[in-house]
Amino acid sequence: MLEIHCYADDSQLYLSFCPNIANQEAALARVERCIEDIHEWMLKDKLKLNNDKTEFIIIGISQQLAKVSVDALPVGAATITSVSSARNLGSWFDFKLTMAIHISKACNSAFYY
Repeated sequence: MLEIHCYADDSQLYLSFCPNIANQEAALARVERCIEDIHEWMLKDKLKLNNDKTEFIIIGISQQLAKVSVDALPVGAATITSVSSARNLGSWFDFKLTMAIHISKACNSAFYY
């Protein structure tokens, strides 16, 4: 099931799938269609989807991630690249949900000040 969360001008799509080729292809197609629909909706309201700020992350355990091979997601004329960590309302998450990047960034910020 595709979930959508919006906060101010930030939107996030969540999709859970079993890591195999057939499910991966279906999940990618579903996300692509959803992003295209959002893009069309935004165009009608004279808004712009910023492709430079659009990214995706695949989260899972090592065994699951080894079965998934997605580096980029084509959406219309744009190509969205995969990231190893993403920021969500001030917290940083990596692809294994270890929070190591969040802790590192918080420590760096505290040390700076």
